[in-house]
Amino acid sequence: MCEKSGNLATRPAWDVWEKCVFGIVLLTGLALLGICVFFYDIPERDVALRYSPMADAFAAGNFRYAFHPRVPLLVPLLGGIVAKIVGCGGFMALKIVTALAFLGALFPLRGLMRRVFNDDKIAAVACGIYLLCPALMRLAYGGERDGIKSLIIVSIAYFLVRIQQKTDDFSAYAGFGFFCGIATLVRVELLLVSAVSLFWLFCLETRAARWPKRSFAALLIALLFPCIGGVVNYALFGVAAPDSYTEKIVTGILGRTNTFGEFCAVMPVGFSLFALTGAFFGRLRGKKILWAVLAVAVVVIAGCWLLGGCG
Repeated sequence: MCEKSGNLATRPAWDVWEKCVFGIVLLTGLALLGICVFFYDIPERDVALRYSPMADAFAAGNFRYAFHPRVPLLVPLLGGIVAKIVGCGGFMALKIVTALAFLGALFPLRGLMRRVFNDDKIAAVACGIYLLCPALMRLAYGGERDGIKSLIIVSIAYFLVRIQQKTDDFSAYAGFGFFCGIATLVRVELLLVSAVSLFWLFCLETRAARWPKRSFAALLIALLFPCIGGVVNYALFGVAAPDSYTEKIVTGILGRTNTFGEFCAVMPVGFSLFALTGAFFGRLRGKKILWAVLAVAVVVIAGCWLLGGCG
């Protein structure tokens, strides 16, 4: 069991009971997902028409057909790698990838619950509830991109809590930046998750230190991944973004079709705005925070109104 101390930064020690419970949860999930992956043979429309053929194309070495500017590249890439190594079809490879990602989320979820509640029992119960959630389980064995979102979001939350408890833990910043960057290569809506998470990261470190150098390192790590996606799509299709939706956002900001250099400039600026706003809020105290929130809200509303009027 863990120590009943009030210090959340104290990492509870593993004991035999906790190891056994977590091992049972992990093996149960592996058995359930193994059965579902093996017997589930009716793919969803997007999986059948997009991701599965793309994974098959990657395994066959047809890289022009393995990627598409409308689809972020991570899921077809992982599916193609598994299909090549295991020698299975694209659909089975995608099911394996999403199932492993679903199970992989148990580790950061357990760590997150232990750090927040400082109790092994709560961590074990949380892992069991997560494992038996039917909506998440269905995504896990269906091969859809949403099956990987759980791992990304829980991991970002876990590293944020680690940083909040120990602001000089550089490995936590590196892990945070990695998952924020990976998020941009899975689904476009995770761009907002990454941006808001960067806001809180800069806010946390700025409240504890004057210069958020570790947060800037995490920001650079996060920006590396969408740039890689942009390079691949620009080389294959001439689309200067990790996916076509992101390109539309950048095009809407610039008012015209963007080049790759402009994308590499706009993307860091967008993330940096969230980060620097977080750093600004981290330096505020008391009622100043409320006035700053109201000021930012007014600026955002006015900006949206002006952009809508110009459109």
